[in-house]
Amino acid sequence: MMSLFTFRIARVGYILVLVLTMQSCSHSLVYSPALNLPSKPLRQNETDIHAALELFPETRPSANNSFTTLGFTSSLGYGFTDKFNMYGRLWITAKSGMIRSGISINGQIIKRIDEDQYLTILPRIGVVMDNNTLQGYGVSVSSIYTSKFTKKLASMVVLDYYGASII
Repeated sequence: MMSLFTFRIARVGYILVLVLTMQSCSHSLVYSPALNLPSKPLRQNETDIHAALELFPETRPSANNSFTTLGFTSSLGYGFTDKFNMYGRLWITAKSGMIRSGISINGQIIKRIDEDQYLTILPRIGVVMDNNTLQGYGVSVSSIYTSKFTKKLASMVVLDYYGASII
């Protein structure tokens, strides 16, 4: 259950993000809201690689006359232990001579409840760039509860907290 203090901080952060986004003099930036998770938590010394084409949301759709932009995303994950994984992620798009990109790093702290259930905490930090100039950064923490019903069917419950700033 979210405390009243945490809710107030989240609300102030959301308002601050809106104000900073509206007052920044940068062009529209792109970010990747996707949460790429392996089908099961990585074990020690396992790796996970993702690469995909993705439609990135624009922070200022009016600047580019579009709500989304097609781009490339890639991530690499490594299991340091059975309880801790780390992922690095890159996304990039080029349109009209403008290169916009971002980088994020996130951890996965895994608490196994039993063989078929686990809780994952995902702290993340990321930056967005416009033509290789740092334009903003953000942090988030997600918690994911996963329970398997059968070998092929599982359910997930995801809770997120985001904060960001445009430089």
